Amino acid sequence: MNEKLERQVWKIADGLRSLSASLTPVEFAKKLRELDPSTPTSTLALLISAIPSNRTNFVPQFLADTIRELVKNKTAQVICDPWAGFGAIIATIEETILPEVAVAFTPIVDNAAVGQIIGNKVQWQVGDSLELLAALTPKLDIACSVLPFGLKSGRPFACTAADGKQLELRDDLGNLLLVAASGKLTDDGIGLFVVPQSFFFSQHSVLRHFNALGLGIEAALELPSGAFTPLTNISTYLVVIRRRLLSRMFVAQLSNDSHTNLQIITNLQQGGTCQ
Repeated sequence: MNEKLERQVWKIADGLRSLSASLTPVEFAKKLRELDPSTPTSTLALLISAIPSNRTNFVPQFLADTIRELVKNKTAQVICDPWAGFGAIIATIEETILPEVAVAFTPIVDNAAVGQIIGNKVQWQVGDSLELLAALTPKLDIACSVLPFGLKSGRPFACTAADGKQLELRDDLGNLLLVAASGKLTDDGIGLFVVPQSFFFSQHSVLRHFNALGLGIEAALELPSGAFTPLTNISTYLVVIRRRLLSRMFVAQLSNDSHTNLQIITNLQQGGTCQ
């Protein structure tokens, strides 16, 4: 657990430290919100995800800060996180750009309950995320998510290629969610997804079909080693997806230092060279 974030947790939740291990995420969320009604939703979601028992939904602070920088000058009507955890990423974006609609999907009832307790500006839906995406009517200006790592999908994903042909993709659930959400983007929309290294190198990766799908990777930003420890030690990347073919990809390595990451984002947005 990040020491700086740990200090934040117990500063805000003073007096609850001995209780956190015995409280469910829903109970802890209620106590945190009651303790300080003015705390931003994104902050509470980050704090709750940092409790050791909640690590499957952990979001590092530097990642939320980086995504905030990537979207802060954008205008969006509809944003969606198809694998939202406790809502840290979508709340960060919602608070930054104030879209008309923010939608979060999760297969876990308690995750949605936490999200609804700590903030009421995100619309939560519980169910199969691929099915919820398929039923989503509006196009997305921003799709964002820390996707599940290594979670197998029980079925292939059927989609339509740019030339109208039908494709059947087989991959981990996270990669299928990336394709499904990216296919919902507007022409100027942007996808921001955290993926494992296998996304780039697996022979079965949906990346092999990006040209056929009319998708492109604008940037691949490697996260610092151990960003999601102890959940996983695998290398992870924040990828920036566009709904068009791209001839170049910006590549850089993020750090835990917000100032360094700000320079990287500025370079990316100015059309700079790889780091």
